[in-house]
Amino acid sequence: MSNFNYSRFGITFRWIERYSRNTMIRVLFLALAVYLFILLMNTITASYKGIPADMQQLTLLRAIRSCGMAYFFWVIISGTWFCQNIKTKQQRITVKMLPATALEKFLSHMAWLAIQLIGMALMFCLADVIRVALFAALGLDWIQWGIPVFFNISRVAGDMYILGVKSATVYAACAAWLLWAQSLYVLGSILLNRYNSVIVSAIHVILIVALVWIVSKSGSGTAPADITMTAETAAYTAMTAFALLGIFNWVMAYRLYSRMQVINNKLINL
Repeated sequence: MSNFNYSRFGITFRWIERYSRNTMIRVLFLALAVYLFILLMNTITASYKGIPADMQQLTLLRAIRSCGMAYFFWVIISGTWFCQNIKTKQQRITVKMLPATALEKFLSHMAWLAIQLIGMALMFCLADVIRVALFAALGLDWIQWGIPVFFNISRVAGDMYILGVKSATVYAACAAWLLWAQSLYVLGSILLNRYNSVIVSAIHVILIVALVWIVSKSGSGTAPADITMTAETAAYTAMTAFALLGIFNWVMAYRLYSRMQVINNKLINL
């Protein structure tokens, strides 16, 4: 049969959706609870009469940034539940029996992961709606929607400079690192049967420490006039390197997934 067929892909996706539905519901409720806790704990103390407007605005900005950090954390660790249905022998037999190719199954997992990440982003919008409705019901003095503020932050931040480098370039490098970190957890979730989160987290920490050490050593003799050029070069280098490493991890994850056997080593799927 052909390597990809839309009908088989749809059937496989629906099977993965039914298998992972309860996990996704729990994850979304957890994300909603965390967002709501961050927003309420940061903004409710600034919602009484007499609080300066600039202080209220700063408080809301801080809360939104904290929610953004929480979402970035979830994007990274989302790779740990990329393939939860291949951990046992019976699960691997079930996956092997699905009437679809390895590519269709792998892409179904990718599509389901993307939907979960979109859902977690929408949970921030729902948390902001609940916060505003709660403040209105309590009759608090200051109410402001956080969603427009978030988009305003994103628009303004793209025009700023960080160490002489346009912030859009720095954010692109950070996004490349984010996707690489996620791909590392995806690779670990397919390769490792046990302790994949702990092992991949340890590898990630070691790599970050090594990268920081290399950067500190390479920049120790840099003249002040070359700081801007060094920062710009580092940003583009990091963006390219992390993007390529992320693609490599995804390719390796697919190759391992497509060659997975029913009976594997207890620790790794080989």
